[in-house]
Amino acid sequence: MNSEPWKREDGTWMVPARVESEDGQTIGHGWQELTPDHPQYRDWVQYIAQMGDGWARRIADALPG
Repeated sequence: MNSEPWKREDGTWMVPARVESEDGQTIGHGWQELTPDHPQYRDWVQYIAQMGDGWARRIADALPG
């Protein structure tokens, strides 16, 4: 499985995500849309910015701290 984030045609970013059962065991991998409420939003934005994406660079530069 490719674990690198990728950009949809509509401009949204998809990031890899674990799919877990109710008892917390990993049962697979999938993709999740990157939104500001994503628990690793800051980390993914900074990573994507390093890939050269202009949107992510603007967001990363505006993140506090």
